[in-house]
Amino acid sequence: MGTRSLGRLSVLKIKSITEPGRHCDGGGLYLQISKGGARSWIFRYQIGGRVRDMGLGSTTVFGLADAREFAGQCRRQVASERDPVEERLRAKRAKLLEQASAVTFEQCARQLIEAKRPSWRNAKHAAQWLSTLQAYAFPHFGKLAVGAVNTGLVLKALEPIWQSKNQTAGRVRERIEAVLDAAKARGWALIPILFCITFGIYCLGLWLPQMVKGLGYDNAHTGWIVMIPYAVAMAVTWGFGWSSDRSGRPALHVMLSALLAAAGFGVAAMARTDVSVIFGFSLAAAGVFACLATFWTVPPLFLGGTAAAGGFALIASIANLSGIVGPYAVGWLKQHAGDYHSGMWLCASTQILTAMLILWLGRSINAKA
Repeated sequence: MGTRSLGRLSVLKIKSITEPGRHCDGGGLYLQISKGGARSWIFRYQIGGRVRDMGLGSTTVFGLADAREFAGQCRRQVASERDPVEERLRAKRAKLLEQASAVTFEQCARQLIEAKRPSWRNAKHAAQWLSTLQAYAFPHFGKLAVGAVNTGLVLKALEPIWQSKNQTAGRVRERIEAVLDAAKARGWALIPILFCITFGIYCLGLWLPQMVKGLGYDNAHTGWIVMIPYAVAMAVTWGFGWSSDRSGRPALHVMLSALLAAAGFGVAAMARTDVSVIFGFSLAAAGVFACLATFWTVPPLFLGGTAAAGGFALIASIANLSGIVGPYAVGWLKQHAGDYHSGMWLCASTQILTAMLILWLGRSINAKA
């Protein structure tokens, strides 16, 4: 793997090389030239009896000295029996986890100002909002999670100007309250999102066996057939979780999985053959379970500190009422309509509502990132 000698390449030699392929610099570092002429750095190493390649970036971004430095770091990791690829993924996950700490008061304030900007006739309003918060609020709790801002912190920020600048203090207080109210609105939106997700899960759990049995299968065959949607859901949930962790876009994955579930319920409602019915239920199960798995990475983006534990409990306790509402609603529709089609369309609509709500919340998450 080219580890016996180092520094085989030079800047001039790199410029003169045009042949596609890998050109060794030593120590596991290679210059890779594609057939299209694209140039990048590759580090090849062996660990645990397995040879792996790790991309280090384009030559247009990282020069020879940079690539050698990266390769040196990788060699030290291999020497200490640490896989450089896994270390990079671990560092990325740690960064995403750090970013997933709750939205700060300053971030929420800036998002609110941008949201309100089109409704202000005078552009000076946005500048005034931001300047007063920068002067009197951000220095005290701008970097704190918005859920951690309490009355004591607000009073501490306002006390120095309450007597000397009473009118300004009043405006600052109103603007702080507006930011906190906007943050609470986003937090409350998590409850209907989880309600809709679990609505679909509970309906599948209770009614899926009965719907399959209604197709004419006996108990034994019904049990085997009901396993199919859950087996598909297990694989899809793993894939969505893997993709969400590595992309750092949980809201997008919740939205996509909710739309997948809505499509599945819709297919099940319109299906006329056994295969298409099971196919629809498989999509629905995959969507709702993937949605639930990725959903719980979203609340930490809005709730932090002491507010997190109570917030999670409140969200879950209210949303789980769907365990009563969902199956009852589907059963009521079945009783009055004579089939499950209306119930499946109801389940599909709840998943579409999930996608719409998470899309709204996703704007705040993307602005934060």
